[in-house]
This record gives sequence, C-alpha cells and structure tokens, in this order.
Amino acid sequence: MAGDMTKVDYDKLDAEYMEGKPKSLDQFGSVIMTSSKYLNSARLRDLYAQEGLRKNGKDVPQTYFVHQTTQALAEVTDEAECEALVAREKARLPDFAAWLDARS
Repeated sequence: MAGDMTKVDYDKLDAEYMEGKPKSLDQFGSVIMTSSKYLNSARLRDLYAQEGLRKNGKDVPQTYFVHQTTQALAEVTDEAECEALVAREKARLPDFAAWLDARS
C-alpha cells in the first residue's frame, strides 16, 4: 500500500459514526423543527437568538442585525403567497381595502 495516495477523511467518518447517515429535516424529528418556514431557517433562528440574548453595549449599535434579518426574511418569504393573502383580506374586509387603496 506504499503507492496508495488516497487520504481518509476522518472528520467525515467520525461525523457519520456519531450522527448517523444524513437525513432530511422533514423525516428527522430530534432536531429543532417547526411548521414555520421562518423558524426552520437556520439563519433566522441564529439572528433571533442573537438579538434576544445579546446585551446592549457601545460596541454594536442596536440596528446591527436589521439588514441581515431583512435579507434572511426575504429569502424565505413567498411574495406571491403574501399578495394572495392580502387580496383575500381586501375582498373580505372593505374597510381594509379602502385603507390600503388610500395609502397607495
């Protein structure tokens, strides 16, 4: 085996041994799972935890995570679904429709 140059990826083997074979989140329930696409987003969960647990200090402005959160929300938001929901509510609530129409 002196000429064998293949490198064994011990990190990958360790992870497979410790964690088992990778499974999709919809089939595996021992990790954080919700029916919310927003809370299933690792990026949004991290931002939410970061914002909820951080201390206010002079090193980071209070608006520090606003831009990142906006981007993360945009990644998981279905705009067509949001527009359909607003259209449905406008049809159901004429006062709401008038209020929205007056604003645009």
